[in-house]
Formats: sequence, C-alpha cells, structure tokens
Amino acid sequence: MAKRQKAPKTISEQLRRFIQDSGVSLYQLERETGVHNSMLSRFLRDERGLQIEAVDRLSKYLKLRLVQNDD
Repeated sequence: MAKRQKAPKTISEQLRRFIQDSGVSLYQLERETGVHNSMLSRFLRDERGLQIEAVDRLSKYLKLRLVQNDD
C-alpha cells in the first residue's frame, strides 16, 4: 500500500509542493519569473523563505490563487 502524503498546512509548504509537482526546472522558473534559481533551491530545501513579491510572481506563473478554507 502506498504511503499517503500529509496535506501541506502552510502557504510555503503548499507552494513548495506546487513547484516540485510542476516539473518545471528551477532555471526555467528563474527565466519566467525573475526569481533567482539559487533562492528557489534554498526555499525548496526549507533553508529560507521568499519575499512576497517572489511568491506573487511564482503564483502567477503557476496559476495559483489563495482561497479561504471553510473548515
């Protein structure tokens, strides 16, 4: 039986999952969003956060939007 992944709880965890699942290389993300690939790499390793402007650019490129959960 496959191990089920926990649902990400924070916006950062969700963004990490979307970036990883997108299949887009960090170099392509850098070209398309202007967010440096070394910054993305450290973010994905949970070594640093991202400025809100970087989150905005990544979210736009990945076609993500923030919605309120009714739980």
